Amino acid sequence: MTYDYLYKLILVGDCDVGKTALCQRWNNNKFTEDYTATIGIDFNVAQVIIKGGDKIKCQLWDTAGQETFESIIQSYYRNVSGAILVFDITNKESFERLSYWLQEIKKNKQREMDVPKIILGNKLDNEDKRQVSKEEANAFARRNDAIYIETSAKDNVNLREALEKICEKIYHEMVMNDYSHGISKVSNKKINENDSFDDVFDNLFSCCKIN
Repeated sequence: MTYDYLYKLILVGDCDVGKTALCQRWNNNKFTEDYTATIGIDFNVAQVIIKGGDKIKCQLWDTAGQETFESIIQSYYRNVSGAILVFDITNKESFERLSYWLQEIKKNKQREMDVPKIILGNKLDNEDKRQVSKEEANAFARRNDAIYIETSAKDNVNLREALEKICEKIYHEMVMNDYSHGISKVSNKKINENDSFDDVFDNLFSCCKIN
């Protein structure tokens, strides 16, 4: 399949907030209850069509939530086109730790301009166990110039909308403010949906250079 732009997106947040489950949904629309902590960083891809019809291929860099892997992850913050911050709406501490993850993004970015951001309040399927109100999360997002959406990787709620919104925010910055970090124009590059991970990875990185 063809696409118009390639975006490099990094996912950050504490352990067990659902980052890997979100990536698996975006990548192959699968969900598993089994939880295995990400070691260092993992890679997925997804594609969305934004307003105006442009097709965006997303590199999704799923990071480990443990500070043990901080030195490994630091290099992946550089030259990202956008950041997806994830917390668990049933875990207040994971929400409070968003400030730490925002600081990590700010500390490791290589340019003056802020990275476009979206905050996902995940595990909406456990609404009855909620510890963070939507109003509180929305207010935090506004203070940090981020979009806020609540999602459920388990029930596949708002995942496509979330990816579309962060891609549209990045596209807007690219058009309005000449923002090009982590973005490549890659028209007419074809990827077979049945390609293996290695095939997809080779296709992505043989066709272009991430700025």
